[in-house]
Amino acid sequence: MAMRCSTASTGASRVDLTVRAVWLSNEIVTSTALGLGDPIADLAADVRHAARHMRRRPAFSSIVVLALGLGIGATVSLYSVVNDLLVQSLPYYEEERIHVFWMDNNWRGEEYDFVRERRGIFDDVAAFSTNSAPYHPSTSASGSAQLLPFTVSTASLFDVLATPPLLGRAFSVDDDRPSAAPIAVISYEMWQRDLGADPHVVGRSVLIDGDDVRIVGVMPRGFFFPTPQVKAWLPLRLDPSSQVYHDVGYLTLIARARPGAGAALVQSEVQRLARALGDRFIYPAAFDKTKSPSTTLVHPYLVGDTRQALLLLLGTVALLLVVACANAAALVLARATDRSAEFALRAALGAGRSRLVRQIVVESMVLGLCAAVTGTAIAIAGYRVLLARLPLRNGFGEVTAVGWATFGAALGLGLVVGLAVSLAPVRHLLRGRLDAAVGRERGDAGLHHGTRRVHDAIVVAQVAVAVLLVTGAMLLIRSLDALQSRDPGFDPRHAATLTLEASDKTPDAAMRAFLSETVQRTGALPGIRAVGLTSRLPLRDLGYQGPVTVEGRPDLAGTNRPNALYRTASPGLLDAMRFHLLEGRWIDSTDATASLPVTVINESFAKRMWPGESAIGKRITTAYTGTRVPGSS
Repeated sequence: MAMRCSTASTGASRVDLTVRAVWLSNEIVTSTALGLGDPIADLAADVRHAARHMRRRPAFSSIVVLALGLGIGATVSLYSVVNDLLVQSLPYYEEERIHVFWMDNNWRGEEYDFVRERRGIFDDVAAFSTNSAPYHPSTSASGSAQLLPFTVSTASLFDVLATPPLLGRAFSVDDDRPSAAPIAVISYEMWQRDLGADPHVVGRSVLIDGDDVRIVGVMPRGFFFPTPQVKAWLPLRLDPSSQVYHDVGYLTLIARARPGAGAALVQSEVQRLARALGDRFIYPAAFDKTKSPSTTLVHPYLVGDTRQALLLLLGTVALLLVVACANAAALVLARATDRSAEFALRAALGAGRSRLVRQIVVESMVLGLCAAVTGTAIAIAGYRVLLARLPLRNGFGEVTAVGWATFGAALGLGLVVGLAVSLAPVRHLLRGRLDAAVGRERGDAGLHHGTRRVHDAIVVAQVAVAVLLVTGAMLLIRSLDALQSRDPGFDPRHAATLTLEASDKTPDAAMRAFLSETVQRTGALPGIRAVGLTSRLPLRDLGYQGPVTVEGRPDLAGTNRPNALYRTASPGLLDAMRFHLLEGRWIDSTDATASLPVTVINESFAKRMWPGESAIGKRITTAYTGTRVPGSS
């Protein structure tokens, strides 16, 4: 079908218009007819037209798809992490009933037994602690040992978590006796990776920390506790006859509440337990378990401060996606304004506004879906890079992955984004703002006043979001700068660390020889100026803790007895870490095992124990070792 149109343009322009009208009229008549009888075919025709439009404007389409794809890719990547860690349930039955007690990593064995006997509304209570040790996948010590992160726990742990093993069994009460044979329950990953998924693995033995340990169970795939790094669980085997049972606080208590026990009832129960603990035990003020007793649900306890960081990053990326949508909306609106002659001609040929609106929406949705596919590809390609830069510790990156849920989220987000960027041109079309005369050229004179207002609003929104992001970034930089400018008491520059693990069964003489040789050989390496050893690195964790008795301070006895965090160190640590020594001397080679014990204390401890005095020569007694040591700070 041909159509003539009067115009004042040149002959070439007249031919171009005639050809364009023939193509448009054929498409409109066809799509209108299809729309009356077959909505699906009508929609398919709109999609084909949108694809042809994208091919005719590759630069425009590429810019919109890439801008939206980057925003969608970053958003769905972080959404995958947030969904896997914060939204999805943990691999425990009715996790909302599982509570972790206050003052974790600080409960003694006798306190656990005391609480379990009086557990009240809790179905059961368990105690656990994490550790690591060298191990071999068999009882043969040939070949290099691997480092195995494991958890020691009471037999009731798997009852509290209520997750049955995939193979074999969990712990029994007999396994938790001090004289019981060593056994272990292993993770699905350890079974697959180290033991070849042996279906007969139950009853097989491995060498852990020098002990021949028999495997009694394999946990299901995806199970972890307390972190994905932990690959095995061993019985705690509390021994009431040992000093550790009575004096050392290193356990965390976890309990399963009875069905229907709400937060108020749980809080009332732990307050009752705290009062009973105060009647039975004497606590120093700094570690008084009778003060502020509470519980934390297992999900937020395991995730910890990662939750806030992930939500903050997700919000930031979402704002970047909003900026990308604003850019795309501005481009689509500008392109729709350029096509005002086309829309006017379509209307003249019989297309109603709903038909034109549908075309704009479909074109925007196709752009959004293309951006979703692009974003998914970006998310898959950069997912591991993203995980490496997120504040995920203790192996939590292992439990996240880009899967079908991520692809579905990207497609859904692409549809929403496509609909969002079509709102501005659709609004103007419905209000009759895009019915410019045929042949009007784009420019300031050709833009409608309402279109300029929308462009201005989009620019204002982009600037507002950009200012918000820049302000947040500046505050974050200032906070980071403030943290870095604080003096930690040592100089971390040019310092490298290496973690050494050895079996507890290693004789003391052999251990000292190994450490001495390690220091000598490391110090002989090119570029090494100083080498030192310590049981706990500064700022990595708090170190060991225990009560301290201060000689000459009878007021610091009983409930006023202070607790102190402590580390062991070698003479070279002072130079390796460049500690700032304020008074006295550092540990040196004369401070051997057979010599008079000495210690180095920090400024805060000295001022609180001996205000206005020098701490040099003062004496303290640590409850853990029962050894009196003269001070040196």
